[in-house]
Amino acid sequence: IERGKSSLQTLILFDSNGERRIMAIGLPNPAISIESPEEIDWKLLKSSKVVYIGEVFVEVASTIADFAKNSGKKVIYRPGTPYLRLGIGKIKDVLEHTDIFIMNEAGWNELKKSSEEEISNVADLQKYGLETIILTRGSQGCEVWKDGKHKVYSIPKILTKKFRAVDPTGAGDSFSAALIKKLLEESSFDEAICFAQVAAYITCSRFGASPAFPTLEEIMKNYC
Repeated sequence: IERGKSSLQTLILFDSNGERRIMAIGLPNPAISIESPEEIDWKLLKSSKVVYIGEVFVEVASTIADFAKNSGKKVIYRPGTPYLRLGIGKIKDVLEHTDIFIMNEAGWNELKKSSEEEISNVADLQKYGLETIILTRGSQGCEVWKDGKHKVYSIPKILTKKFRAVDPTGAGDSFSAALIKKLLEESSFDEAICFAQVAAYITCSRFGASPAFPTLEEIMKNYC
């Protein structure tokens, strides 16, 4: 986090039906996103093997993805729902320089609804040159489009029996972090997805964000 700024804080509320509402708490000087290319740490990008782009303004995300891709880095893009709500026209420049694109079902529905260009199926996004598309579906696991093939990864029953999902907050972050760890270790893609789903599902079994993230030891104990 930039010196003098603080990370964004949120209040998470659940109603009687289990529906979640996330409210951002106003802070005087929050660190929300890099605002211009001048703030990018180019040396850090050059020394990285994998570049992960998350909640970053689209224009900055495009600049980072372009540089990273042309530098031979693996680029992972996981924008939040507010960015997907901008439509495919706004993010396609980022997608064209992305290797792995991750989104959840809510984000996918917003992307379809907000795009002027018709995209009825997730597979339609492959025309932007994406190597891999991952659609996370909560307790239903995830779906992957890779190398022209579609595969469904269900949550292992051993996890659903051992843990009860109570709060999805932070699941996407833990999924992405665990996936990147395995990719850096040069594990197979199937192993990476399994490892990521274990991390995400354990996160869902606890309330909160970072306090809910599992340790490496916890993931390894439940790794399929």
